[in-house]
Amino acid sequence: IEILKALPSDRRLQFVEVGLWQGKSAIFLVQYALAMGLDFHLWLVDVFRGCEMSGGNLKKISRDLCLGSSFVANTAANLAQNGAGTCSSMLQVPSDQAARFFDDGSCDLVFIDADHSYEAAFRDVLAWLPKMRKGGFLAGHDYDHPPVKRAVDQISLELGLNMEQRGKCW
Repeated sequence: IEILKALPSDRRLQFVEVGLWQGKSAIFLVQYALAMGLDFHLWLVDVFRGCEMSGGNLKKISRDLCLGSSFVANTAANLAQNGAGTCSSMLQVPSDQAARFFDDGSCDLVFIDADHSYEAAFRDVLAWLPKMRKGGFLAGHDYDHPPVKRAVDQISLELGLNMEQRGKCW
C-alpha cells in the first residue's frame, strides 16, 4: 500500500507481477490500486506450472491443479471473479523472456515472487531492473528464503542499490 501511495497519480502506471499463486496477490494489488483511483495496467508473468519444483520447494496446490485442471484457467477465473480481469493481462513465459517485451524505464512497479533458486532470483532481478521507471519500485517476496536473500543482497551491494526489508518482502 505504501508503494502505491508513493507512485504518481497523474498518468497511467504499468505494474508487473512475476510469479503468481492463483492471482491472490494480484487481486490484492488491483483492489487497492482501484480504490486509490489509480490508472494502471498489471502484467502477470508466470510459466503457469504450479506442480513443478521451485527452488527446492514443492508449491502446495489443490489436488485438481495437479490432476490436469488448467492453472492458467484457474488464475484467470480468480482474477475475473475479483475484479482484476479487465485491468490485467497474463504472459505465459519465463520472467527473463517477459522482461524483453518491456521498454527500459517503462515499469512503475515490478514485484518478483517466482522461482526461489539463487540463479533464478538473480536472473529475475537483473532482467527487470533496467525496466524500472525513475521513481519506480522493484520489490519481491520471500526475502527470508536464503537463496533469494543472497541474490537480492549481492545485486544490491554490487550495484549500490537502496534495498529495504519489510517482513518477508524486499
